[in-house]
Amino acid sequence: MNLLTNFVLYLYALSLLFSLSDLLQRNQNARRIGTGLLSLVWILQASFFIARIWMDNDLPVITRYETTFFFSWVLVTFALVLYMFFRAEVFLYSLSGLGFGIFLFSLSGQSAINADLAAFTASGGIWPLHIALSIGAYALFTISAIFALAYLYMHNRLKSKRWSTLLHRLPSLQWIEQMSYRFALIGWASLSIALLLGCGWIIVSGHLAMLNDLKVYSSLVVFVAYGVYLWRGVRLSTFGTRLALWNLIVFALVILNYSAMNIFSGFHKWSWM
Repeated sequence: MNLLTNFVLYLYALSLLFSLSDLLQRNQNARRIGTGLLSLVWILQASFFIARIWMDNDLPVITRYETTFFFSWVLVTFALVLYMFFRAEVFLYSLSGLGFGIFLFSLSGQSAINADLAAFTASGGIWPLHIALSIGAYALFTISAIFALAYLYMHNRLKSKRWSTLLHRLPSLQWIEQMSYRFALIGWASLSIALLLGCGWIIVSGHLAMLNDLKVYSSLVVFVAYGVYLWRGVRLSTFGTRLALWNLIVFALVILNYSAMNIFSGFHKWSWM
């Protein structure tokens, strides 16, 4: 673990401590310090990617360390955006906390690059973009699921008339529902492009045997499942708790796609995605 990684880790932990202080008991100074430290974490993580892109002339999303590091950065990015434009403090804390967990997980990532993957990435630059778009899609699906959880929590509390401090700090049900749907929509679009790039390259390059892979099948299942989720919201006007529950069920497929399918995949074992 290099000096920069240590520094980012400590800043991240301090940011969460100040954020937790504000979450437990409103503290404007703690919120400002926590958000400022998180912004510094974002800048340092962004600097890492910019430096790697400059040195390698490609996206640094090849090893598991790089993909999980990038995933954490995407979560922090959206956490800060939500806070800057909507003052969604609860979602800032939840996303930054999840990003910290993923960042810790990235530290155990492998630094070695699979030889076959290196050959693919050197053949045209499609794979790093495919991986980056996939990571972005999974991050967006994760944010959408967090909003769905918040919706179910708030709906249950309001229906049973059980008030709490956390409940008062959440935005309206309608806003949470809209954000959950929009993040899922953008994630689905990102996954669509990633699948088109990946499958298109396989077909054009003549490596058709790579399509016969469990990770490819499971990714297509996730793609179709989120498509059905979005269709239910638009065509069937299914909203409220039913759509939120459907969101979480589909997100369970995302987790399965990562946790189980990589084990049996023929060429996705090298990475987080």
